[in-house]
Order: sequence, then C-alpha cells, then structure tokens
Amino acid sequence: MAQWTADRWSENGFQARLDEYLAYLNYPVSHSLSLTYPNGSVFKASLEEAVLMEDETSSYPNRIPTFNGYSFTGNATAEYVYVGRGQVADFEALVGLEVPLEGKIALAKYGGPFRGLKVKNAALYGMIGCILFTDPGDDGNITVAKGYAAYPDGPARNPTSVQRGSVQFLSTYPGDPTTPGYPSKPDSPRADKSSVVPSIPSLPISYAEAIPLLRALDGSGTLGSKVNRTNWVGALNVTYSTGPAPGAVLSMSNVMRDEMAPIWDAVGIINGTNQDEVLIVGNHRDAWIIGGAADPNSGSAVMVELSKAFGKLLATGWKPRRTIVLCSWDAEEYGLVGSTEWVEEHIGWLTESTVAYLNIDVGVSGKTPGLSSTPELKTIATNIMKKIVWPTMPNETLYDAWMAESDGEVGILGSGSDYTSFLHNGISSLDMGSHQGADDPIYHYHSNYDSYHWMATYGDPGYHYHAAMGQYLTLLAYHLANDEIIPYDLQPYTTALRTYYDELRATINVTSGTVDTSELQSAISHFETSANEVMALMNQAITTNDAALKTVVNGKFRDFQRGFTSAGGLPDREFYKHVVNAPGIDTGYAPTTFPGITEAVEAGSFERAREWVGKTSLGIRRAADMLKTNSKEMVREELDTRTLHLIYLAKKERFPDSEQSPAMKSRSCDFARRERYDPDLPTLSSSETFLQYRLTPLTSDPNLDIIAPHHADKLATPTKPKEEGHTSTSKKEKATTDTTTHEASSQPKTPSTKTSNKRPDAGKVVMVTASSGTRGFLGIPNLKEMVYENRMSYAHRHGYEFMWANISSYNLSHGEPIYWNKIPVLQEAFARFPAVEWVWWMDMDIIIMNHSLSLWDHVLSPGGMARHAQLNKTINKPGGGLSGWSTPSTYSYSDTNFLIASGGWGMNIGNFFIRRSYWSEWLLDLWIDPFYIKEFTTFPENDGWTHMYRHHPIVRRHTVCTDQRALNAYPAYNTLGDHWQPGDHSVHFAGCGAHKECPDRWKEYWEKREKYEVPDFVKKRLEDGTAEIENVQKGVGVSKLVEMRDVAQ
Repeated sequence: MAQWTADRWSENGFQARLDEYLAYLNYPVSHSLSLTYPNGSVFKASLEEAVLMEDETSSYPNRIPTFNGYSFTGNATAEYVYVGRGQVADFEALVGLEVPLEGKIALAKYGGPFRGLKVKNAALYGMIGCILFTDPGDDGNITVAKGYAAYPDGPARNPTSVQRGSVQFLSTYPGDPTTPGYPSKPDSPRADKSSVVPSIPSLPISYAEAIPLLRALDGSGTLGSKVNRTNWVGALNVTYSTGPAPGAVLSMSNVMRDEMAPIWDAVGIINGTNQDEVLIVGNHRDAWIIGGAADPNSGSAVMVELSKAFGKLLATGWKPRRTIVLCSWDAEEYGLVGSTEWVEEHIGWLTESTVAYLNIDVGVSGKTPGLSSTPELKTIATNIMKKIVWPTMPNETLYDAWMAESDGEVGILGSGSDYTSFLHNGISSLDMGSHQGADDPIYHYHSNYDSYHWMATYGDPGYHYHAAMGQYLTLLAYHLANDEIIPYDLQPYTTALRTYYDELRATINVTSGTVDTSELQSAISHFETSANEVMALMNQAITTNDAALKTVVNGKFRDFQRGFTSAGGLPDREFYKHVVNAPGIDTGYAPTTFPGITEAVEAGSFERAREWVGKTSLGIRRAADMLKTNSKEMVREELDTRTLHLIYLAKKERFPDSEQSPAMKSRSCDFARRERYDPDLPTLSSSETFLQYRLTPLTSDPNLDIIAPHHADKLATPTKPKEEGHTSTSKKEKATTDTTTHEASSQPKTPSTKTSNKRPDAGKVVMVTASSGTRGFLGIPNLKEMVYENRMSYAHRHGYEFMWANISSYNLSHGEPIYWNKIPVLQEAFARFPAVEWVWWMDMDIIIMNHSLSLWDHVLSPGGMARHAQLNKTINKPGGGLSGWSTPSTYSYSDTNFLIASGGWGMNIGNFFIRRSYWSEWLLDLWIDPFYIKEFTTFPENDGWTHMYRHHPIVRRHTVCTDQRALNAYPAYNTLGDHWQPGDHSVHFAGCGAHKECPDRWKEYWEKREKYEVPDFVKKRLEDGTAEIENVQKGVGVSKLVEMRDVAQ
C-alpha cells in the first residue's frame, strides 16, 4: 500500500518516494481468557468477532486477531475488580471505598482516557492484568436497547465487535518506544522502553463477552449506582458493581512477538516558487484490521483525490507559491510511529520552513463534521467550510452542519493522531474529519466491521460525505499553499489564551493552594499587542501591495508558533513542549490547556505550578516577540546582511590594510569589487560609512537588540547576498546543508533519507581539541592520551567527527598570545569537514563525564537548547564580578549560531559551539581583528568575545548563553559555584593550575566519569603511537595514570 499510494501521487504530478524506518512493533501469537465461577463452572471467552455472511472482510482467513499493540506478554490469574473507565480518579474512588486492588485484575470500559493509560493506571495501583471492553452506553441513541437492530441487520453495534488498539503510554511520548527523540534507523541506539509500555498483560473483549464478567460481580463490593463517578454505569443489564466477588477468578494469557520491523512513509512533493514556506498534508495508512474503511482509508481516499485536483492544476502550468508535501504515515496505530520518526529525522528543515500541517485521519465515519486546530487557523478553516455543500440536506453547507454541532467552537488539539509531533515542535496544525453523531449509525472503531460493507450500507452510502471532505481539504490546502499572505488570523489566539487563563484561575481557586499568575496574564497581554501589530502590518502590506512587507508578515506567521515550544518539555514527558496545550497526563487523547501549570495544580504541587507559570509565560512572550513589528524589529529581521557589510566597512576605516588580517584583507577586497554582495549598497566613502553607521557600540544601551531607529532610513530595502552556497531567502545566515540550501532543481526539497544516522546530529558535529605541541599540561601525566581516549570514544559512540590540532602551528603574524590561535583552528575545522553543521571547541582540561548523553538531547535540539538557555540573566565579567549587563530576553532557535556557558566566571570560551553560517564566517574574521588582539591581554580571546557580545547586538542575537553546568561544570574546589553534579555532561578544570592540585583533582573526576567502552581502533592507536596527537607515547595503557615524565617546562 505504501508504494501504491506513492504511485498514485506520482501519476498526479507529485514527486513521490518512500522513507523507511526500522521500528519496534509487536504482534499477537496467542491469547486466552476464562472466568471460573465460585461453583467451579467456567466461562471461556472466544476473543473473536463473529463472522458475518453479509460482510466478507469479517471472514477473511488472514483477518487480524483481537489484541492490543505494545501489550505485555504474560499470564495472570486472580479475582477481578470493575474499575469504570480506568482513570486515576476512578482508582482513587475505589481506594476510598476500600475496594482491594493489589494483586487483582482490572476490568475497564472504553471511553475517557487513552486505553494505554487504563492499563498503566491499573499497574500503578498494584493490579496484575487488565481487560478492556466497549459499552453500548457510549453509543448515543443508536442501540439495541432503544429498538435498533445490530449490524449487519441495522445500525446498532454488533455485540461481538472488539476495539483493538495500542496500549503505549501516549501522554508520555509517542513514536518508537526504543528511540525517544531521534529516528528509528537500523543503526540507531535502542533505549529502554519500560517507561512508555505496560508491565502487565491486557486484552480487549466485546461487550457480549464482558456481560458474564460484569454479571458475576453483581452484588459484590459497591453497587455501581453508589460509586460517585461520572460514566461508571453503562447500558448493559448489570449493576456495574465493583467486586471483587469471592471465588470468581479470571485467568488471562497474552503472548506477543517483538520485532524490529520496517515501516514506510509515502511522501509526495510539489515544489513551490518559495521553498522556504512549506505546507504538509498527512493521513496514516495502517489499520488494525483488513478493512479500515473509515480508519484510515476514508482519509487516504481523500488524499488521493486531493492529489488528482492538484495534478489537474499542474497540468495547466500552475505552480504553488509554497511547497506542498503529502505524507502517508505508517504505524500510526501503534503510537504515531511513522509521523514521529519522520519529524524527528527532518526537524531542522521542518522548523525552518513549515507553515502548517493539515491532518485527516478518519475522514468519514458519520455525518457530523469535526474540526480542531491551533487558533490562528480558525478563520480560514471556517471560511472555507462556507464554500462546501454538505450532503445532509439541500442548501446546507459544511459550515452550517459544523455550527449546529459545535456552536462555533473549534476543538483544542490534544493527541491521538499524526498532528502531535508537528504541534509540539511549534508548527501550526489542524485535524479534521466527519464523525459519528448521536443519531448516526454506530461506527465500529478498530473492529473487523469497519469495512467496505458497513461504509457503503450505513456509514456513507454513495460516498457523498467523502466527496465533501475531499473538496474541503483540497480547497483549504490550496489557500494555505497559494495565498500571497498566509491566511492566518491571530485574534482567535488571543481570545483562546484569555479563555484558558480564566479556566486556569477557576482550577486554582477550587484548591487550597495559591499561585500568582499575574506574570502569565502580562504575557498574554504582550502577545495580544504583538498579534494586533502584525495583523495591522498585514493589512498595510495588502493595502500598499508591498511585496517585501508581505514576506515579513509571512515569516512571522510561519514562525511564531515555535515560541510556544521553546521553554522545554513538560515534567517527566519532555516530548510535549507546547506550553499552551498538550494531551492530559491522564487522558492521552483529550487536551489540557496551560498543561505545565494546570497539572501541577491538580496534583497539589504548587511550587512546580509557580515554576511553570514562569515557563509558560516565557513561551508566550517568545511567540509574541516573533510577531513584533516595531521599526527596530523590522530592521533586525530584514537587514542583518547589510549590518555585516557596514561592520566590515567600519573595520576597514579603523585599520589600514597593513594592519588587517589576511582573511580580513580578502573580505575587504570583496567589498571593493562589490561582485559577491548587495549591488544596492549605498556608495559611500569609508569615512562617511563609519560616521553614519558607528557600530561599536551601536547605541548607548548595551542590551538593545537592534540598530538604532535613526539608522533605519539608511537601511531601507536590502537585497540579500547572492554568495554561492548561501540562499537568498527570508531566513538569515542558514547553514549550507541539504536541508536549507535550495538550488534551481525539480527534485523534492525535503532532506535526503539515504544516510542512516544514529541521531539527528550524527555526522553534523566535529569535536575540536587543540594542544600546544608540548608533552605535559597542568602537571597531569599522559593528559593528552586520556583526553584522546575520552573524546574519541564519545565521538565514535554518537557519530561525530573529531579533529586534534597543534595550536602552536598556527601563526596570525601579530605576536599575539597562543590562545588567539583557536580562531584559525575553528576556521580550518569548517573547511576540513564541509558536511558538519556545528564545531564544538573543547579546551584540553575537560573530561566528558556523561558519555550516554548526546549533544542533540543535551543542547543542540530545540528542546535541549530551551532547557539550558539563560534569558534576561546578568552576566559576570571574565574572572568574576557583576558586569551590569544581561542576556537578551528571547532567542530564535533557527538563528542561534553560537552556544556558550555563562556563570560565576563570566562567559567561558574554553567550551562552546559555533554553527556553520554566513554569520559565523563573519564572526571568526572579526574576532581576530588586530584591534581585539592588541586591546585584550588579561583573558585574551575570552575578553575579545565578551566585548563583541556586549557591544554588537547582532552577536547577541545569534548567541545563546546556557547555564554554566550545561557546558562548563567546575570541580568542587572552584569558589564561584557551578560545581559538577552527577548527570552533568562535562567537567572543566579552568583555573586548576592556581590550586596546585591538578593531577589529584583530574584523577578524582576521571574515576567518577561514566564508564564507557573504548573502541578497539582507539586502543590500538594509543598503544602503537599512531593517535592523531603530537608526541603521543607508544604503549600508554588506556585509562591509566602513570608516573609523570617529559613534562613541559
């Protein structure tokens, strides 16, 4: 089916391919369930759905058994307890009623939380197995008890239908349980999955086979009518008593086969004229049963029809303004696996380019339209509804039908379908479908009866609702892909935030705790101001037909959602990063708004709630800052490249050619020739330029992020540089990788998937270490050999490059201290490793303590960077002491090109990351300007960096300061704090020489480091003296401290 889908898209003009992953899945081998009554008689459940003569798919010999995906292999025999819907509140009610739970088997009905959480909760309360069933009480008006015949004779539920489904703990994280945060490839490291899959067996059964189990509990424990829980009592002819019933014993067995199985996502692409803006439309392809007429095939059919419509447009010569990507996801049913792995693989490209993700899962299972989305999509989504004729009655539109059901309320996104990974990486998302209403024929979810016969007879005879949903999705996608300005409306977002705030206050007010939410209220007001400004700017762009202004608005609309995901993941479930909404920890499907705060309040953890008021406010402010439209912001967003030109011209004015470095001379010649740069740059003498654009400092305010407003008229409408290897797009200084460089080509512009990386950063980082060429350092014998072993082992484990440089072999010809030579080392690293994105500089006196922690998970991913970013924090001077200036209050992940730690000793340039970009090329050239080399001598290159950071807003804008321990934890002897703690990534012995205890301190922490396997090739190189370090000693044993010898003077 994957290839079939790709072939259909190809026929319709899309460039299609299959992306393959190797995911952990499991499959049923055998199962059984029996009830032994107190009198010794036995009821054996068939665990089968009835074969129906009218429905041929129900009789296929290869039909899928009833089972739970990711369920635990095991047996259980015990008394059992009816636990309602299996929510935590249900279990707490049972505890309050003194119903024994430990060692029992749970009997839970569907509805409420995601099924996996029912099993999880049962285990948390000491139960040893879980049985799940569907109750007709959730079927609305269409039931046998209300006079309707059961399927196939009528629209009511067939009593033998069984809901299969995954029991992964969806609210912790979706995707392959063995590769959290990175794609599942053949060589991907596999993590322990126990935190997201059950530890007790589970089985799904029909209500026909649940009746004997429930009836055996009648009169035992507490009557269902006495249990004070909503939806405890269903529609079956039983009392829904809790039990346990003395002597009534269940025996269950569930045997599963674990596999690492290939899965395939079909991807189809039409390249747009603006490939920096991308629309993605997706639907999953896999089903629990052979039929799957509604889930997922109704959505899949709509996707194929959508491709036909766009194919017709392509045949006329039309090309969309934005790139359109169609995705058919595999393994969604197990836990959104296909979409999650794809997003994890392509996260960099997605967060730089994606405008929106549109999801259609169950396209049609009834006559009632449903819509959930992020609020900025509400206006366009509902306006398009008004253009679609709805089949229910003459002259009714889709909008009319939706309004009648929803009262105009767009649903809030939780989880349960493939929009999840997009939403929680800050991408505007929408989920749509037409579902079963209270008076619609019963849709047999995840049952053999979700079949062609059911759909053609009851679900959508004539497929009129399929056609309407296809028209709706296609027209919505067309406008999002082709409107000159992305059709967003931010007023509904402000309204939603204020509604969620009121609900949060109501939640807090019914507790005994106090939480000050004024900071959150202020952040919402800040967002409202920015939202109003950008909407006004949009109207101005439309009125004036200003193409440049439209580009600015589109960039802000595309990117602002990223701000909501920049505060780090939720407690104990870091996958979920959106501060506004996420699936509830005990719902899995249904959303919780302001989840970090709300769930902390509900748990009685008010200190954590107060912490998350700050984090949530920060996320909202970051989103607001991305929408800012004041003149300073406009200058910053659009004119970075011009600023670089002017800084170079100012440098040229300050220093005659005789004092410029070779790199600077070369760059100055480029400006003189004006061949590679902006042809519209004003023709000014260097003196005029220096006077009009004095750039050090730009203004009297060292924290100002932008060029002063009185310069704005000089920098009106720039043209981006057309330098080879860099894009002329609205994104600034992108890395020249396959995910961001766009050549004139007909090939799809999503990243290639031919290479199989262990993690998103594998092959994208080069670790750089340098020494002075002498034997010893800090009095530590064999230091270089140990450093080589430590770093090469880490690089090999995570797929990074490694470079060792003799820093004394570099000469800048200014008589500068040797410390300055790290800058040409960095320049050489970028040149020597053209495929890497990040260069990681590490001084010699650092031990990597936590080898299992990858750089991506730690600081290079959006979530990792957000966890460690220090915003609005006072920076110390080098060597200690308050500087009087602070880090910026916000940052953009895609614009971050420099990561450095900041703490008690100021910013430490001994351990930092620099990203390949036009900005970084400029920075490295500026850093070794003779001005800095001559000016700073105390902490030479460190002071030079600090000066640039303080006085150049463009440096601050592209830099993120992390907390000190993220990159540079110090040993315990350091008097300024930031001491290394277990779990920290590295320990840096800065200043160790002043304490005369370096060898002992080094040995102490060397022994504390996480033990790791040293690759054989590393051992061999150290033993035979071929390691890539100068003066390496032959025969030095790995990981050993030996007597000091040949220590440098």
